[in-house]
Amino acid sequence: MISVNTNIYALTSQNYSRLNQLEFTEKTTRLSSGLKINYASDDPSGMAISSGMKAQMRGVSVAIGNAQDTQYLLDLTDHYVSDQWDVLYEMRNLTLKLANMAVNNVNPNTDPASVPSMSDCWSLTKEIEKLQDHVYRAFHNQLDPSAPIHTARFNFNLKTIFGDDSLGNGFETGQASQVGPNNSAANQIQIVIDNLAAEFVGFNTPYAPPPPFGDAGYNYYLGYADAMLDRVDGMMEKMNAVRVQVGILHERLDKTINDLNTQYINVSASNSRIEDADFANEIFEYTKNMIKQQGATMIASQANAQPLIAVPLLDAIYDGLEGQKMVGYSGVASDR
Repeated sequence: MISVNTNIYALTSQNYSRLNQLEFTEKTTRLSSGLKINYASDDPSGMAISSGMKAQMRGVSVAIGNAQDTQYLLDLTDHYVSDQWDVLYEMRNLTLKLANMAVNNVNPNTDPASVPSMSDCWSLTKEIEKLQDHVYRAFHNQLDPSAPIHTARFNFNLKTIFGDDSLGNGFETGQASQVGPNNSAANQIQIVIDNLAAEFVGFNTPYAPPPPFGDAGYNYYLGYADAMLDRVDGMMEKMNAVRVQVGILHERLDKTINDLNTQYINVSASNSRIEDADFANEIFEYTKNMIKQQGATMIASQANAQPLIAVPLLDAIYDGLEGQKMVGYSGVASDR
């Protein structure tokens, strides 16, 4: 059938050209963005799944940062306690030295003022008490009387480490660290640090009011050394317990960070299979689309020329009519 008013071939080629253009737009968008899903219409269900995975991935990323920040808190605590433990360690050494001097007194009835080493005992006692006061002030934030209530070594992000904060909340009862992407107890770790400020209350109080120099005998210094040695050992044991707490929490956070990184990798891989474009396949489809577009353009030009088939028929009709006119004119002339 030859139709002039309706060119079915041209309409068909135009439709395929439209589809090829839509496919071309889709392929160029995917190749430009690297994503298979650029609009919700590309894959509605895939888009919904991918959005959930992205939220999970970002939550995991934030949780990793939270865990690392908590490790910084624990590192600060560990270093601070370690520094004060070193001070106690020096106190212990001085105490042992003082105790050894006391034991070496071969004549307890000797006048202390006439014993040259007695001045060493007195000096050691004062040095021990200075260190003792230092540790007390360290855990009660009084190292620098002119410093503000919170100092960089005594707190983390204005949260008191050893003791209670202004709201009465302290690490002794536990503070939650959000180390997971979801809201549940399984996504939190309780950070518990013993209240060393409370443990060291009164630690700067001397063993006993020391008698004036020259009036104290070796027996006094021996008793002082023995009592101070027991006290220092007890404080060092408490510090070690805190460092053990901190070390266990730090190691637990290391494992948590490793697990979170593994989770991030697996979720990213799953999301990539849904959202990311396969460049090898997209380039293949893009090349195929270009060939189809060229073919559709060529066919469209031929389809548009299809109605011209009617022109020769019209020409034939015209020629026939012209022939009849010529025949009729010749007949009239002959009759005349």
